[in-house]
Amino acid sequence: MLDTGCDLSVTVQRRFDKTYVTLTGELDMSTVNLLIDALGGIDPADQAGVVVHIGALDFLGACGMNAVAAAASRLALSCCPLMIAGANPFQRKSLIAGGMSSFLTTTEFLVDRREIGDRKRRPDLVGAKKAS
Repeated sequence: MLDTGCDLSVTVQRRFDKTYVTLTGELDMSTVNLLIDALGGIDPADQAGVVVHIGALDFLGACGMNAVAAAASRLALSCCPLMIAGANPFQRKSLIAGGMSSFLTTTEFLVDRREIGDRKRRPDLVGAKKAS
């Protein structure tokens, strides 16, 4: 995990044939170099893909989106797709407006679809946690 006392934490984990990059905190001009270094250190040669999870970000600046797009372009040259997972509705809108909708995925870190369906049919469940 890379942490310089700034407001961004970058965790890189290799699982099977993918690399998962989890971002926590604020991704802005003062912290973007942490992400650039982490993504630059990923070797695309033996990977099926890279998943960048942004769900724990409190702020996603344009420079962060540019860093992800640049890494995606570099990885694509080696046929290694980059996917963005965990985006909240506001982040999704920002990424779509920034022309990055092709990187968004809902296949990683899925929520139980039955729970989503129940919340749509029963408004009293909105905000309720799923019983374990």
